[in-house]
Amino acid sequence: TNYIISSIGKRYRIIRKQMLQTFDSKPLTCFFIGLYGYGARKILVMSLTPLGCAPSYMTIYSSLENDEYGCKNIINSVCELHNHHLETLLYNLSMEFSDAKWIFFDAYSIFFDGYQHPKKYGNILNYNVYGFHCNICNKLISFLYLPLGIEYPFKACCGAGGEYNCVIGIECGSSGYINGSLVKSERCSDPTLHLIWDGIHPTESYARYVVYDLILT
Repeated sequence: TNYIISSIGKRYRIIRKQMLQTFDSKPLTCFFIGLYGYGARKILVMSLTPLGCAPSYMTIYSSLENDEYGCKNIINSVCELHNHHLETLLYNLSMEFSDAKWIFFDAYSIFFDGYQHPKKYGNILNYNVYGFHCNICNKLISFLYLPLGIEYPFKACCGAGGEYNCVIGIECGSSGYINGSLVKSERCSDPTLHLIWDGIHPTESYARYVVYDLILT
């Protein structure tokens, strides 16, 4: 994941071509088998999210063509290829080490749905209306939803301005200079109206939906 994040923008066409031709699963395979060797029997792996929709990538690669939803499709296509290979790898490991539970969490879909249909995702205020049984934690969990919807799916809550409220190099809570003027990256007034907190990570309110989806995986 760190490799994809650090290099996807600089070499996205080359990476996409390489991933179409072959996927070097050896490093990941060794890592997962190492976890198994240390005794792990429940291994959950999260997919890449649609980085082509994240405010940080939308800012850096604003010149790339957008899809119908406003995302950078060529970056998302690389993420999708990575996730496909990752899911296949986990399936193969589950066949070889069948006494362990290998879980692929499709975070890409829940994030992409948020970008596509932001009004579906209102703020979760409490935990006492919609209930379901959590097999992992062996207890009933419930949520209370307030369907206000997300107003700014492509705009970070905490940022220093710009179209996507994201200035690369000025992290949330820090200050920096833009065209000679000192600016500060500050929190928005209502994070629940945003999908993304700081350019790439979800706000707490949207993270609750991610966790909800994870528990149902």
